[in-house]
Amino acid sequence: MPTRQEQIFRMRSGLDNPYPSNPSFHQLLQQEISEEMDILNATIQSAQPWATNTYTLNYNPNQDTYIISVSDWGKVLYVVRLFSNPYIQACNVEFDDLNNQHYGVTWQNWYGTFAYPWNTVPERMSFSREGVLDADIKVTIQPMPQESCIYEICYIPGFLGNDDPLESSIQLPAQATLAQLRGQMALLPMSRWFENEEQNMAKRKELAQSYAYQLSRKEPIFENYIRNINIPKTTTLEDWNC
Repeated sequence: MPTRQEQIFRMRSGLDNPYPSNPSFHQLLQQEISEEMDILNATIQSAQPWATNTYTLNYNPNQDTYIISVSDWGKVLYVVRLFSNPYIQACNVEFDDLNNQHYGVTWQNWYGTFAYPWNTVPERMSFSREGVLDADIKVTIQPMPQESCIYEICYIPGFLGNDDPLESSIQLPAQATLAQLRGQMALLPMSRWFENEEQNMAKRKELAQSYAYQLSRKEPIFENYIRNINIPKTTTLEDWNC
């Protein structure tokens, strides 16, 4: 699984090692993150989680809204409430729009000592953004439980690279080459190998033809993957009944 730093060096190598400042390291990094985001957004829209993260929310009674302090927030997959009960360790928490919540309180005596009468808890969660720039991710819990508890929120990351170190592995290992090629194609106008601009233009045209050939094979593979990501594969049993 390549790291972001390795991806950047691969792009420089694929560009046939242009001048160090054309493109600059910053341009390489920003383009790599941009290509990762395009592929990640395609997988998110497919409804199939490519990668998941977990956020732990410590709930205190009489507070119904909390800020989720993560930089990669994307789409919620599921939420569970944790219990110390050895027989039932977690129950599902429903989440939906703020308009569908039932405002009020959930009294402490609703929660049994030994087991839950339901597979979901009475409270609901709703997630929202507040603000335009650097918006806060907020979660509202209604009805409010009257005891302290812990929730685990599993979500698909929606942002990559904002504060990830360069040596961290990218979350798109199967599509790393596609991201690299797309990045190289986008960086051609910023790349220079010679002092003579006519030579640079000829070099860009030559490399663009090479990238186009490779992308013509890799793009359909990725599109087919996205199209069929949620379709189960079938097996013809007759072939096994020899």
